[in-house]
Amino acid sequence: MNKAFRTIWNDVRQSFVTTSEIQTSHGKRTKSSLSLCIATALFTLSGVASAAYVEPGVIGSTSSWETPEYQKDWGLEAMNASAAYSLGYNGQKTALGMMDSGALLYTHPELDGERFRYITQQGKYTSTGNRYPQGAVFDGAYTKDESFDTTGKWILGVNDSHGTHVLGTIAANRDGANHHGVAWNSTSYSANTGGSDDSNYGPFLDYGFFYNGWKTLADALVKDNGKDRGGVINNSFGTNIRVYRLQQMIGGNWTDAGNLKVSDLNKVDGVNFRIGPRLAHIPTNTVAQAEYEYFLHNKIYGAKGIKSFVDAAWNAVKGTNVVQVFTTGNRDMHNPFYRPLYPYFNPEAENNWVAVAGLMKRGDRYE
Repeated sequence: MNKAFRTIWNDVRQSFVTTSEIQTSHGKRTKSSLSLCIATALFTLSGVASAAYVEPGVIGSTSSWETPEYQKDWGLEAMNASAAYSLGYNGQKTALGMMDSGALLYTHPELDGERFRYITQQGKYTSTGNRYPQGAVFDGAYTKDESFDTTGKWILGVNDSHGTHVLGTIAANRDGANHHGVAWNSTSYSANTGGSDDSNYGPFLDYGFFYNGWKTLADALVKDNGKDRGGVINNSFGTNIRVYRLQQMIGGNWTDAGNLKVSDLNKVDGVNFRIGPRLAHIPTNTVAQAEYEYFLHNKIYGAKGIKSFVDAAWNAVKGTNVVQVFTTGNRDMHNPFYRPLYPYFNPEAENNWVAVAGLMKRGDRYE
């Protein structure tokens, strides 16, 4: 059975102490059982050592937080997370949100405990489409007015491991095992994209489904953090519109047949043509290219007479202090993809938007 842990500040030790929080009485957690957990962490009872993790980190000492568990994720070092921990900041009394592919895998020991929560998305699709129109093997079809009832938990046959990985990076338990998240004492709320990391997070996703998820997340964050504090929602969507390069089979050999137009992405089914092994994405290396991608994205939605799913991200947090965090993309372009670039075309969204670039470790350097 997985254990849940609670990290508290201990005045005697002048350090944080993490204790097992699951002690039940007829299936219910009690105050007395929590007190017993704390006592067990501080003393040895009946000569039996406690299995609870004792936090070695000390306020005012940066190095004391840099345990082997900390060092397993070079990202923590890159952002100097231990400096924040030594000042007493570790995500406590803060709720965070995440929209991802099956965010919460409850059987994972690093995501165990009441800190990890999920929201429920219920409603009806506002359009007809497919999350995987460009070659993925998953079945991502949805139909307008069809009901959806999805949770932020991992779903077999629908999700992959990406969301679980991202949630671990954000908030995994600091318990002396494996690695821990940067905000290891925060509360996290997870929503589900209804797909995997291989979904094309472009012009193929439903406005209603994503608005419902983002709005529910935003409401949960405002409730926990307060209206003034708001909160942040992480969206690790790396792809933009994919462009396939066709190849033609002639005499048993593949020869280049040129670039396939975006309008023909769903029409590759000829006898002589097949999708070749090469895969590219619309470039955003110049301002003109970035603008082209954004307007093509909206044009595809406009042709269907529906709103963009990125509009849903903005409408879900409009009028709040909740901030949408979008990755700039995974293709090393000079400009962001259209999701993080949204405020460039919609300036009113700027205060609710953050574009996050990637970081790579090269030897002892971070680039």
